[in-house]
Amino acid sequence: MPPPLRALTILQPYASAIIHGPKRCENRRWSPKIELPAWIAVHAGRPLRDHFDAVAAEWDGMPDNLPSGAIIGAMRVIAVETLVYSTREEPRDPWAFGPKVWIIDRVWPLDAPVECRGSKGLWVVDDETAETVRRAARRWMQQRRTTR
Repeated sequence: MPPPLRALTILQPYASAIIHGPKRCENRRWSPKIELPAWIAVHAGRPLRDHFDAVAAEWDGMPDNLPSGAIIGAMRVIAVETLVYSTREEPRDPWAFGPKVWIIDRVWPLDAPVECRGSKGLWVVDDETAETVRRAARRWMQQRRTTR
């Protein structure tokens, strides 16, 4: 039996900015209590309409219609950093504001969103949905091998 698939619900447009766009970090008030690096499914939560313009300014070509209420891919979290603000300006990722910044080094998109209900925190995906996501991941990996 495979290990449980863990997921994180991220509100839109931030979930899609991670999976399909330039965002390579996630901001939380807490660190995940799992061994890193780890692949975590990205569940697209409800849209925050008042954030779309700000995200579009950082993501050239952001689509207008973003899915919600579904797993849209996965991210590999390799580390968590605590963001400390200083009095002088330091160059940093425009997406990182902390306090805990989850550093993402790889993502894989699903061909089609897999509808499911999200939850708070890091949650375990039900077996049926997890198997659908794993099958899609295997197809994605096979496609990448054949295109290299």
